[in-house]
Amino acid sequence: MAAAQAGLRVTSLEKDSVARHASGVNAGGVRRLGRDLAEVPLSERPMRMAAVRAMRGRWVFLIAFILLELRFLVENDGL
Repeated sequence: MAAAQAGLRVTSLEKDSVARHASGVNAGGVRRLGRDLAEVPLSERPMRMAAVRAMRGRWVFLIAFILLELRFLVENDGL
């Protein structure tokens, strides 16, 4: 992330599947599905930060594993 923020082009290669290793787990694992409801507000700021970086053309992988999650992100985060 620091390299991408410094303006370098970064490529993330996955061993198994997208968002399993380098692009998901090591990026902090920001997720909403499967969380205790009390933890969901903790994910709001990182999700907004990721969306802003995406709009600026920087790093981000926002993957919706189910259509309902994508719909929620679009309606609530303006993606």
